[in-house]
Parts: sequence; C-alpha cells; structure tokens
Amino acid sequence: MPTAQQIINWVDRFFPNIETSANKLSDLDDIHKALYIKLQRLGNTITLDATQTTTSGTLSYTKPTNCTFDNIVSIKVSQTTGTPDANTVWDTFKYAGENDDVSIGSYYSKDVTDDTKIALTMDGLPISTTGLVIRNRYYARPADISSFSDTPDLDEDYHDLLKFKLAQRLAISGSNPDIDVANGWQAEYDEYLRDVMISIGDRDMKAPSGINQSEEYW
Repeated sequence: MPTAQQIINWVDRFFPNIETSANKLSDLDDIHKALYIKLQRLGNTITLDATQTTTSGTLSYTKPTNCTFDNIVSIKVSQTTGTPDANTVWDTFKYAGENDDVSIGSYYSKDVTDDTKIALTMDGLPISTTGLVIRNRYYARPADISSFSDTPDLDEDYHDLLKFKLAQRLAISGSNPDIDVANGWQAEYDEYLRDVMISIGDRDMKAPSGINQSEEYW
C-alpha cells in the first residue's frame, strides 16, 4: 500500500512545485478525508455501532472516534433491553434542528459542552430506562494522514484520485497559481471519478450484500 510520501513523490514528479512538504501532507489529508466520505456515500457503505446502552437519566453518549456529527445517517434506540433480534422494535431519533420543538418526540443533537458526545432526549428529557441499545449508523471518517509514512485508508484502486486532486490543489494555490494546469488536473480527476462512480454503481447492483443495502434487524 503506497504511503503518503509515495503519493506526494508521484505528484512532485509530474507537477514540480515549490510547496512545502508539510503543506502537501496537510492538503493530502484534507483531500483524503473528503474523498473517503464521498465514496462511502456513493456506495452507501455505512458503519454500524451498537456497543453502547442507555443509562437512566444520562443525557449524552460518546460517539465512535471515527464518527463525525455531519456524517450520521440514523440513530435508533431499542424499546426493550437485552440483545436485539428480528423482533426488536426501535425508536428513531430525529436530528434536533435549531427551530425544532424537542419537548415532544425523540431527538438527537450535539452536546453543547462536549463535541465528542451526542445528546439523546425523549419528550425533552434524558432517556429514563437503563440497558436500551443505541444503534448509530454513519459514514466512517478515515484515520488522519499526519505522517509521511502513513498509508491512506482509501482503497489503493482509487489512489489516482488523491494524486490528481493534490496536483490540482497545488497548481491553483501559492503565489503564482496556474489556472490552466489546475483545470487540466481537475479534468483528469473528474474523468476518473466518473469511472469510479460507474464502477461502484455496477458493483452495488450486481452484488448487494449486508448493511450496504439494508439495515437488517441488527
């Protein structure tokens, strides 16, 4: 699996530039995060976390470390305690928008004092029952690329997208941006992304499986 340094080396070879190595690593990290989430959404690749249970009177629960608030797909809480099965009934929690009346119904929101946690309320109050299973479905955030020896979580088949986008960003930034060169790299990126989108669509239609295609009872 290519490292961050190898990806940057490829970009430097085909687009010589004077940007600092630290900035290139930071740009690659940003591009990787955005692309990783984009491809998960295209493929409907959803991560399921059901490791937490409620505690009576507790308002907030810790998110998985690779879960960002903006990438939550759904949050549900079982109506009964114990291990969920095909007969388990789930309460769906809606996102609490700024103007929503949370005094009636089940809502989730950011914990205003701790952004690593999600607040859950039912009719405006913390859940009153202990032992209910919290099911969080979300698009997982990739690991940070913070070292030149790090390898991207993104499948190696899609690494050309990282290379093309990094080259485009380098061409359009700095004290002397070259719009024509940047547009050329963007065109390479766009064409390859179209092929990837078609590939993901064909794969999902031909081989539906698991949580990508359905919630299942669990």
